[in-house]
Amino acid sequence: MRFLSQTKKINVNKTSHSDGATALHCVAAGGSAMSVGVVKLLLEASADVNITDTNDNKPDDLITHGTKSSKRKALEMLLKGFAIEDGSSDEEEEK
Repeated sequence: MRFLSQTKKINVNKTSHSDGATALHCVAAGGSAMSVGVVKLLLEASADVNITDTNDNKPDDLITHGTKSSKRKALEMLLKGFAIEDGSSDEEEEK
């Protein structure tokens, strides 16, 4: 993912034809253990947190409620433009 985003040959803001979702929408909605790290990479690659899908949802509107509270808070902060410490220790705890 890091390599692809650094090549600048992909559009991290490309929207799905079916629902208008971007990669940020998918990561936020997915609730993966790696979601914080992937969101950081997408933001570093200039992903736009303000793009709305066909239901007018921004990525931060789609963070799953079942996501661990510390990870949920980290995702919310990142998607609102705040910097956070590296969350790798949280990701290791969940493995």
